[in-house]
Amino acid sequence: MISFGPVPSRRLGKSLGINNIIRPKVCSYSCIYCQVGKTRQPGLTRQSFFMPEQILREVEEHLKKLKTEDRPDYLTFVSNGEPTLDIHLGKSIEMLKRLGIPIAVITNSSMLSDLHVRGELMQADWVSVKVDAADADTWQKVNCPAEGLKFETLMKGLKLFADEYGGELRTETLLCKGINDSQENLRGVAKIISTLVLVTCATSILSKSHNEQRNLNEIVIWANCTRNLKRICDTARG
Repeated sequence: MISFGPVPSRRLGKSLGINNIIRPKVCSYSCIYCQVGKTRQPGLTRQSFFMPEQILREVEEHLKKLKTEDRPDYLTFVSNGEPTLDIHLGKSIEMLKRLGIPIAVITNSSMLSDLHVRGELMQADWVSVKVDAADADTWQKVNCPAEGLKFETLMKGLKLFADEYGGELRTETLLCKGINDSQENLRGVAKIISTLVLVTCATSILSKSHNEQRNLNEIVIWANCTRNLKRICDTARG
């Protein structure tokens, strides 16, 4: 199934999801918190999964089945992996825009150093980029990137995209207990975010593993981390 929902989203309202990668997970990361599970072999090679015409056709059929009150606020690329690894992403966005519904893309930022990827994302109305770590060591522990991807390259691509992009830009940070929730990392992430042209940042608090249960004290501590990150971002922006 390429399209699903709409599902309620705190950031996007009613979001109709588009899974443009429906084979075993294909991603440039193997994040320790990923709900899809581990990436067998993280990679950076863009591939063909579905032709844009098929994606458009399935989304059109999906929309026809919806009641008027369920019409989505956004068509959102959120896939089994990293949506920018789809070599047809740009064409798919271009074709879907004919439907008159804003397009959103949720990316882990890993491919933003690629000029073509940045150009394709420029067509989207709303883009969320991931910033989980402020240094290479923490990034390796949390996001487990594909071999050959460098933290410096990631940061450069992120900044280039933020400077060029004219739509609504958001960041997403996921905090994992004992991994990237230190004050040092929070300050570093806030400094990175403060240099980007965006409206807001979103922070989620997660357990170190999917099976770990969070107690009330952990939730309070991590909620404080979230507030601190947003406060530091606001301060850094001046």
